[in-house]
Amino acid sequence: MTTATHIPATDDTTPVPFALTPAADQVLADQPAARPRVILEERDLGPKVPVVYVAQSGRHYIGWNPALITRAKIETFINIYIAASGEYVEISPAMDEALRHIDAMRTADASPASIAFADYIEQRVIETGDPNAVFALVADCLNLVQARERGTWTITTTDGQTVTGYLPSWAEADPSEKDLDPARLPLQLADLAHVARFDGAPLRVFSPGYEGFKGGVFEEAVFAATLDVHPYDDEPVRRQPTVNLEVVQDHWIENLGPDELADVIAKVRAQMDRLDDVHARLVQARAEWQARA
Repeated sequence: MTTATHIPATDDTTPVPFALTPAADQVLADQPAARPRVILEERDLGPKVPVVYVAQSGRHYIGWNPALITRAKIETFINIYIAASGEYVEISPAMDEALRHIDAMRTADASPASIAFADYIEQRVIETGDPNAVFALVADCLNLVQARERGTWTITTTDGQTVTGYLPSWAEADPSEKDLDPARLPLQLADLAHVARFDGAPLRVFSPGYEGFKGGVFEEAVFAATLDVHPYDDEPVRRQPTVNLEVVQDHWIENLGPDELADVIAKVRAQMDRLDDVHARLVQARAEWQARA
């Protein structure tokens, strides 16, 4: 993170073009506790032309104010934001090129979905400062979408072998790969899996073996689940979709089919009914204790 010294202290009253949104002025005046982040760059376009990106509600605005503002006022404006948020990021040439590319995406497709997608990419570029990594991730996501539309995955090897298979619509990743070493193909297929993950419910639990760390109290997810299929597995049951249920960390009920999962759900639901009764008895016991103890 850079500092305000990127704009030298000056009393220069020479007018310069200044990029600023009216919304930023309003936020500065009305919401001093929630000022947006400012990102500043000075470009060599004849005289230095400051360009300010203002992040507000997740959207980065580039607003061109035709009014001419002095360097001293720019310094004051930036320092106010730095003092309020502590955030100040200098835009690299690569980031600038990425932001221009994102703007071109908005111009090419002004549909709400496309604009929202462009806004998300822009936000990630600004937050990470690594446009190449963000665009690589976007490319992977688009490839997955296209693979899902095709409904197939494909692995090719350097000696010309091609293996394809069905890609479920619910799979979180596309196992397709190009130019694989042929020697690795059997292992690649043996490990191939289509997976969808479902978060568990967070609960605070006590583990006696860890009392020296945080008093042995941790937050653990209970009843997390995965829906997965392993097309080339040695076990026939795993070659069709099943659910693996993680009751608590590292304790699994594996390879559940529809009937087996329904049985687990029924047993857990019955236990929850018992806990409802336990809860009612706890409320009664507390009332009696407070009245007589």
